[in-house]
Amino acid sequence: MADANTSLFGFVKPEVGASADTWGGKLNADMDDIDAFLGAFVLTGSSSAYVLTTGASITPAAKFRALVQWNHTNASTSPTLNIDGAGATAIKKRDGSTSPSASDLVSGRWNHIVFDGTNIVVVDLLPSDFQPLDATLTTLAALSWSSGNALVQFTAADTVSLTLTPSVTSLTTTGGISAGGANAITAYGSGLAAKIRVIESTNNNAWGWRNNANVATWDYNNTDSMLLEAATALYPASNDGLALGKAALSFSDLFLASGGVINWNNGNFTLTHVTGGVEASGFIKARVPLSSETSGTLTVASANRKVACSGDITLDDGVFTADDFILFDAGTSARTFTRAPGLTMYVNGTDSASATLAANQMGTAHWRSSTVVVLSGAFS
Repeated sequence: MADANTSLFGFVKPEVGASADTWGGKLNADMDDIDAFLGAFVLTGSSSAYVLTTGASITPAAKFRALVQWNHTNASTSPTLNIDGAGATAIKKRDGSTSPSASDLVSGRWNHIVFDGTNIVVVDLLPSDFQPLDATLTTLAALSWSSGNALVQFTAADTVSLTLTPSVTSLTTTGGISAGGANAITAYGSGLAAKIRVIESTNNNAWGWRNNANVATWDYNNTDSMLLEAATALYPASNDGLALGKAALSFSDLFLASGGVINWNNGNFTLTHVTGGVEASGFIKARVPLSSETSGTLTVASANRKVACSGDITLDDGVFTADDFILFDAGTSARTFTRAPGLTMYVNGTDSASATLAANQMGTAHWRSSTVVVLSGAFS
């Protein structure tokens, strides 16, 4: 009998005669399987559908585990693993329920896996398990204070202190910033179209722009000045002096408080917020927008628009909602209007299946609800 050690665990494989696997029926073959599972497996498969071939034709049971190497990086967030043809099983992160993120299973990387009876669980940490460090420097908690609004100052390399009365003697930026005067900060520099921005608490809490030639005097009369007075109003130094935003450089949104007012020409016309809407102090001039649809079954693209008819029209059930309207222009030919099943269509007070809008006439459709429409105007 010859001895042959297995490669990983030192099992002795008994041999009888010339056959290595006849002793005890299949003992040596079982040892080969055990030897394989003590090692690791390189997976195959593609497109986030991984395949593990053990060579033992197993059906994995709960607590089956193995060390595997991914043969490709997953693009899907729902990767699977098929063990010895037992079927594709979902791969989860170490909590057993969260799906891996894309690129979590990295090509060439080794990971331990366990079958929990439902999913294949990767028990090692994956890239998405690592989060960036919190930006809060918790070690500064040792620098405590009891009152006031302390400022953290770096007084020297690796030296931090706290002060309740910080002062700025000089600062340097691309254009330059210096402190001076009574609580004043002045920004200056070349290439600024001879303009200086100034913030001064001694000048009625105002800030704005002044000319370099007039450094010693605050100039409220510059047409491009912006004033903040007593922290209650922000306005230009002269009427109609500045625009808010400009072409191709617009603000994204405008937020006004409840009851907010937009005022034109010192009260000539105002828009005032009221609950659920706005109230105008005068008339509003507007045109009914033109729909892109001209014939056939209309969609919501025509809601609250004018339809210049080029053919017959069908009004469908459930497309429009209460208080929607459409203004119809028949053009130079008479147009036939037909209702779809389920829609109630009143023409001159009568529920009708169809109506006609004569050539060179106008008519309006007004929806009482999504299933009821009233036609008025030159319909017959």
